[in-house]
Amino acid sequence: MAYAPTTDFSVKDGLASGDTNKIIRGSEFDTEFTNIAADLAAKANLASPTFTGTPAAPTASGGTNTTQIATTAFVQSAVSAISSGVTSVAAGTDITVTGTGSGPYTGAVTVATGANVAKLSGSQDFTGAKTFSGGATFSNTANFTNYAIFNPTNASSKNVVVGRSSDPSSGSWNMFVQGQGTHPAGVFQGQGSGGQSLLCITGEGAFTYVDFVYGAVGTATYTSTGSITTNGTTTYFNESSDYRLKENVADMTGSIARVKQLNPVNFTWINNPSLGTIDGFLAHEVQAVVPNAVVGEKDAVNANGSIKAQGIDQSKLVPLLTAALQEAIARIETLESKVAALESQ
Repeated sequence: MAYAPTTDFSVKDGLASGDTNKIIRGSEFDTEFTNIAADLAAKANLASPTFTGTPAAPTASGGTNTTQIATTAFVQSAVSAISSGVTSVAAGTDITVTGTGSGPYTGAVTVATGANVAKLSGSQDFTGAKTFSGGATFSNTANFTNYAIFNPTNASSKNVVVGRSSDPSSGSWNMFVQGQGTHPAGVFQGQGSGGQSLLCITGEGAFTYVDFVYGAVGTATYTSTGSITTNGTTTYFNESSDYRLKENVADMTGSIARVKQLNPVNFTWINNPSLGTIDGFLAHEVQAVVPNAVVGEKDAVNANGSIKAQGIDQSKLVPLLTAALQEAIARIETLESKVAALESQ
């Protein structure tokens, strides 16, 4: 509210000299001072002012980083800029990106530890190095041309979850990957001749590279079904064989007859004939003799008509071959005893 004087001083100035009304009286001064004081009292203080109504202020240009007041127009512009492309985010800042963005995500984006989470629901492209210490949720696709760092705050933290939106289990891990339907949980593809699809490294002497377990996600216990381990010199491909997991244990019999049913063959691979002649088996023939050595069904195809190939674990033949060898040794020893007896006559 603008101050409006009660006394019209311009009228007094126009009166003739000697006119008693031309005199400014003390009561008139008091009235004006009282009105001025009242108007000043209605104004906001310079320190921590409180505004009422709909105050307006100049809108700063985009990217302004000063103590200037940020208007709603400035905030809306800044939010729109985040939605279309994040160039830098200071530590202690929450960012939420929706829609599809193609950059420019070329600066270093760092989301600090704590409640600072980057949530990206569209397909986002990142070309610089990114560090997400607090966490990041990618509802669609994130393309990291350089690299991304997901840094847990301590050894018991969950770090990266792929394929689900919630905490998959109790315990600690750095990465949890879950497949969707019939799709694989992960694909590792090497590039170039001599390249590697997966490299497992440890500086420990005895170490488990991979542990295969059976159990529902979130349960406290898992049953081990196998592992890939090392002693620091060689690698072991293990399957569970603990006696506590087995029952109905019995000696194998008739193993020689079963081995005679196996049909070892020579062959060449259709997709790689340069490997030359290979020794091996046909999976469906082995399946008839040692069913647990073969996975898949003969002549099965995928939904698109391509071959759904059977597979064979030739190590599953070792028990049968061992039992057959023992039977053969027993027969040889019996014959040797008979020959020795005949020779002694």
